[in-house]
This record gives sequence, C-alpha cells and structure tokens, in this order.
Amino acid sequence: MNKPRLVLDTNIFLVSLAVHSKYHWIYKALVNKKFDLVVSNEILTEYQEQISNRYGLGYTDASLDYL
Repeated sequence: MNKPRLVLDTNIFLVSLAVHSKYHWIYKALVNKKFDLVVSNEILTEYQEQISNRYGLGYTDASLDYL
C-alpha cells in the first residue's frame, strides 16, 4: 500500500514544529515516514526562510536535513 502524499502549507509546517502545539503530530508523522511530503525547491526555500526567521538558522538546518 502506498503512503499518502502531502503538501504542507508553510504556516502548518511551522506550527507543527512546536512540541506543545496540537499540530505537532503532523511533524512526528513526517519524521516517522507515515506520509510522503511533496515539495519543490521553492517550498523548501520558503520553509527554510520562515523557520530561520522564527527559530534561528541552527534549528532550520536540523529541521530540514531529513527532507
């Protein structure tokens, strides 16, 4: 059976990173490979810019390494 494919809006991706967020299950499901994240270079760049603005560059690199 194929895993579901998902495109995440940047805002949803950002709120899912926070451990205490009710949307953190999305991030955990992504890390646990429960679905395939569909992204383009533009989406990855936007993720990186927004995470960097909110959390700092070090966190950005750690968060996006697995993508």
